[in-house]
Amino acid sequence: MSKLINDRMLDLYADMSLKDKEFMLHLMRNDIFVPVEVDYMDGGKTVCHFMDLDPEMPFAFNGAAIQINLDGAVKINRQDVTEAIENKLKINKNESN
Repeated sequence: MSKLINDRMLDLYADMSLKDKEFMLHLMRNDIFVPVEVDYMDGGKTVCHFMDLDPEMPFAFNGAAIQINLDGAVKINRQDVTEAIENKLKINKNESN
């Protein structure tokens, strides 16, 4: 991107209201996803889930900011948590010896 376009975009952004910025985000909503990293209780296993924006209300005003709403929730497999805790206990036991 050229410096001229960057400067014009910065000027446009500076002139935008919060409502204008929300509108701009709505235009880009199909290009946005949010990586959510889950650390299973410090069990040594970290998983990254890629979540889409909420299809009905991806953005909402929250005071003087814009809130991003995700579609659904991160589902954690109970077995993954159990294994992660067991691994952490083994690591702690080995470190104490």
